[in-house]
Amino acid sequence: MEELQFNELMNLLRHAVSNSKFYRELYDGIDIESFSSVDDLKRLPIVTKEMIRQNIDDVITIPKMGASVSNTGGTTGKSLTVYNRKVDSQKRMAVLDFFKMKHGFYNLKMKRATFMGKHIVPPNQKKKVFWRYNAAVKQMVYSSFHITEENIPYYIDSLNKFKPDSIDGFPSSMYDIACYINRNEIKLDFRPIAIFPTAETVTSEHREVIERAFGAKVRDQYASSEGAPFVWECEYGHYHYDVTTGIIEQMEGSNEVLVTSFTTYGTPLIRYRIGDSMVFSKSNDLCECGFNTPLVESIEGRAIDFLYSTKGAKITLVNIANILKYMPNSGLLNNS
Repeated sequence: MEELQFNELMNLLRHAVSNSKFYRELYDGIDIESFSSVDDLKRLPIVTKEMIRQNIDDVITIPKMGASVSNTGGTTGKSLTVYNRKVDSQKRMAVLDFFKMKHGFYNLKMKRATFMGKHIVPPNQKKKVFWRYNAAVKQMVYSSFHITEENIPYYIDSLNKFKPDSIDGFPSSMYDIACYINRNEIKLDFRPIAIFPTAETVTSEHREVIERAFGAKVRDQYASSEGAPFVWECEYGHYHYDVTTGIIEQMEGSNEVLVTSFTTYGTPLIRYRIGDSMVFSKSNDLCECGFNTPLVESIEGRAIDFLYSTKGAKITLVNIANILKYMPNSGLLNNS
């Protein structure tokens, strides 16, 4: 895997220097062909989100037309639009499928319930139907904007009828419904294989409450809309830094990380200061799952602040970021 990681790094660096004006000028005077290991990456300058934002037309290596477009949520700073090849998006989805398969869930073959921040319910809708079915991938999509004490029973009734094999999405939304289930001692008519949270930090309280309500393990993973390397939780509860998807470096004197992603050929991210922090395990013990890569003890940096609407619905920072991220030159201030 170390050899694969180094080869993937060199392929990315050569592509960036050959096709990106930004990186070609940034690396002027540095001979990347002299690199002999991943450690040589430290010879390259750090790239910030603002550098990418201000120079995006010189950074990208592919035409914007037809590219796979992602907008970061901005939960750790200003929003950023990145453009990548469709094959890179497919590779990232394949990693997610692999992660879920390790826990027994097979995408496209099994049913999934997703709690997301997209506006799927028309403002003038009167019916208490806060979900829509995506038949192509056997997915029931639930709105995170309408989860109130009054509406939660409708969500639970829909989940009982749909009987998903997995639940994914915002842990804050799952947590609110789980609290209601536990508080009212509701027995569900289904038991998912696993819970896969995303976009927000999973706290120990989130995990305990959600697992008790749904009778399934929470299995967490870290990535980003920009395309950061993956860190995912195995069946033994360990967080694995997936070296096949990129390189994660810790900045000197802190837990803040720099990321280099192997699935960002359209908008190369090399030594990119993403704004998140990680604490790596100091133990050299091998994980029982057999995927013997560095282990991560904790992932920090994503805020879980929220507002309440006048109707009592929780509006998370991710929801707010989704509203703003498509606006040019918009951003959210870091919460501290």
